[in-house]
Amino acid sequence: PDQWYGTAEPSTAAPMWQPEDGPVSLSPSTIEILETCPLRWVFERHGGSDGDNTHAIAGTLVHTLVQALAGRIPPDQVEKALENAWESIDLGSQWYSRRELNRTREMLATFTAWMNATRGELTEVGVEVAVEGVLEPREEGAPAVKLRGRIDRLERDTEGRPVVVDVKTARNPVSNEAAQSHAQLAAYQVAAAEGAIAGEPATQPGGARLVFVAKSNKKDGAAQRVQPPLTAEAVEMWRDVIHNAAAATQGPQYLARVNDGCRHCPVRSSCPAHDEGRQVSN
Repeated sequence: PDQWYGTAEPSTAAPMWQPEDGPVSLSPSTIEILETCPLRWVFERHGGSDGDNTHAIAGTLVHTLVQALAGRIPPDQVEKALENAWESIDLGSQWYSRRELNRTREMLATFTAWMNATRGELTEVGVEVAVEGVLEPREEGAPAVKLRGRIDRLERDTEGRPVVVDVKTARNPVSNEAAQSHAQLAAYQVAAAEGAIAGEPATQPGGARLVFVAKSNKKDGAAQRVQPPLTAEAVEMWRDVIHNAAAATQGPQYLARVNDGCRHCPVRSSCPAHDEGRQVSN
């Protein structure tokens, strides 16, 4: 970047934090981004993407209504709430708005089918369950990490272990293999092992699931991807991943890592790992 044409001098070369500043606060979803591409994390964190776009708003709405359905609010009331909220979302054209409204209705129906299909193996503990806990430094001079976030749904399996459920509105589910190494889910499982889930003691986690409500199947309603319960050794490995993610936030340099998410990355045009972000020629 110091050789790019027309760029200003850096405002500072100082790192974002020092170890003595205290624990580095991370959410499980942030850990997923940092493990994938630290440069994308820093760009998005500092204004590189628009969090208020219609897809983000619709996704937030689906999560809110899913929580309402989980709270046993009658479906007709949830439908009314959806229609009222939809009036405030500007999608540009009526036909597109109607199509997306129907798609959102289908996602809610798919979630309801998934919830009904899994009651034999899972028991609901709560929705929007808080996660907050501190992982002590792994080595001298390194910072502690504060895990903070919210679990879409916390369930309990037949053995009484906590199972994390994360609801996704993406059209394309990740692969089964990708779910097994999904950093966000693993971070939630580490939180369970650490006793960082509100109202839950430190215990062996019962695994985690991604529930894709935009993709249905005949068996479970929604397409789901499962991460098996972490063993004690796996918990230790993922603790290291979390600490490495925290270290990656320090800066002032951030690694640009090519990955599958590059195709729809909102900051690709500023990334030196792609043609769109290479040096400007005279």
